Amino acid sequence: MFPQFLSLILILLVGSRLAAKSDPTINELCKRNQATIGSVATLYLKMRVQYDPPNFMGEERTTYWRVGDEFRLVFQSTRGWHGHFHGLSGTLKAHVEVPSQNGSNPSNNGIIGPLGSSVLGDPESLCLLTVPGKGEWPWVSLAASMEESHRFKKQRNFSEKGREYSIISADHKKGKYEAWLSKQHNYLIGKMINWTIEDRNFPSMESEVLEFREIVPGIYFPTIISSKIFSPTDGKQRDVRTVTIEEISINQPIPKSQLNFRFPAHLMVLDQIHNKVWMTDENGETKEEARNNNGEVFTLYKGEMQPRLEEGKSRPTLEEPQSAFRWILPISFSFIVAGLCLFVIKKIRTIKKEVKFLNFDRKQ
Repeated sequence: MFPQFLSLILILLVGSRLAAKSDPTINELCKRNQATIGSVATLYLKMRVQYDPPNFMGEERTTYWRVGDEFRLVFQSTRGWHGHFHGLSGTLKAHVEVPSQNGSNPSNNGIIGPLGSSVLGDPESLCLLTVPGKGEWPWVSLAASMEESHRFKKQRNFSEKGREYSIISADHKKGKYEAWLSKQHNYLIGKMINWTIEDRNFPSMESEVLEFREIVPGIYFPTIISSKIFSPTDGKQRDVRTVTIEEISINQPIPKSQLNFRFPAHLMVLDQIHNKVWMTDENGETKEEARNNNGEVFTLYKGEMQPRLEEGKSRPTLEEPQSAFRWILPISFSFIVAGLCLFVIKKIRTIKKEVKFLNFDRKQ
C-alpha cells in the first residue's frame, strides 16, 4: 500500500513542477510582453483606419515617429479632421482642427496636457500595444495596468485558430478587459475583449490581430487588426474597424527633425497642466497668456489646480494572486517525509520482533 501511495505523491510532485514551468505567472507574462515592446527603440509607420459603415470622420490616416519616449504623430481624415501631436517627458502637445459639425463653427485649438491623454489615430492603442487603464491615464502598458488596483486578475491558457494564448483578465471600476497574449509572437497581444462600466453583460469591443509580421528578425508587429464594436446595452454589433499598417520600420535611424513640433502662429492653447490659456507668437511659442477685453487672464478652471501626481504614485499595488501549485511542493514533501518515517519505524519494529523470535528459538 505504501509504495502506491508514495508513487502517487511523486506523480503529483512532478506534475506540479511541470505545470509551474509551463504556466508563467502574470508578472512573468507582463515582463515578456514589455520586453518585446521595449526592444523597439525607434518606430516609424503609416497607418490606415477604416470603419464599416463609415463614421463621422471618414477614413483616417496616421503617420507616426517614435524615438525612445518621444513621439510625433500627424493625423488626418477624409472628412476634414487634422491633428498634430507630440509627446515627451510626461507632456502631450497637440494641435487639432475639427471641421464644422451640424452647422457649428469649426474649431482650431492647441492643447497642452498630461502624456496619456487620448490621441487621435494612436497606433499604440489601435495595434493593441497598450490596454485600458484604471486611473487618469486612459491607455497604459500591460505591465502598468497590472500594477493598478483590480478586483481580480487571473491567467489561463487557450488555443484558437492555430495560435496558443495566455489570457489575462483584469477588472476595475472603469471596466474590464481580457488580453490574449500570443505565445508564437513573443507574447504580444493578439486579441483583446473590452467591457465598459455601463453594462458588463456584453462586451463593448472585441479586437483581433489578423496578421503579425516579423519586421526584423525576432521582432513581430501587428499589421492588420480588426475590431468589432458592440452596443454595451444589448450586445448587437454596430460597426467594424480595420487598422492596416501600410509602411513600417523598426530600429532604423530617424532624423531629429522628424520629431519637431510647433504650434501655428496666433493660436489659443489650452494648458491643462498649469491651468492657463496661452496665445502663441509668430514663431508658435507659448510665451504670453491670453486675456479678455478687460485685461484679465484666462484660466481653464476656477481656483488653483491641485498638483498632479506622477504616474504610478496613486496606484496601490496588490500582490499577484499566487497559484495553488505553490502549496503542492511543501505539502507533498511533508507527506513523503512522514511516509518515510512511518516506513522506517515499521521496519525497525519488524526487525526487533524477528530478533526476539530468533533469541527465543535459540534458548529452546
